[in-house]
Amino acid sequence: MRSHSIMPNEAHFSCMLKASRKSADPDFADEVLRAMEASKSRIDIRHLTLAMASITASKKGVKDPVAAKQHVDRLMDIAKARNFPDDEILFQEQLAALLGQNLKRMVDGS
Repeated sequence: MRSHSIMPNEAHFSCMLKASRKSADPDFADEVLRAMEASKSRIDIRHLTLAMASITASKKGVKDPVAAKQHVDRLMDIAKARNFPDDEILFQEQLAALLGQNLKRMVDGS
């Protein structure tokens, strides 16, 4: 987008984070968040939750627990730096990301 002199806004970034969740690509989610930071775009709890969901979708918690933890730690560092309050949905997504599965399915036993 920037190569065409188009600066992405918050809506563009949100769409990209949703795409990272859908494609199970936490590395892309990290790129998007870094681009948001570089452009001084507002990052809120919804953005972090979407990025966390990309880790869950990738099942890195099972495939590569160390990488999953690194991704989760980065997201939680962003939340801490911005003094975000505790958020139940982000917390659930964090657990699911580290466990490598959908938390609701695990609780439901499926």
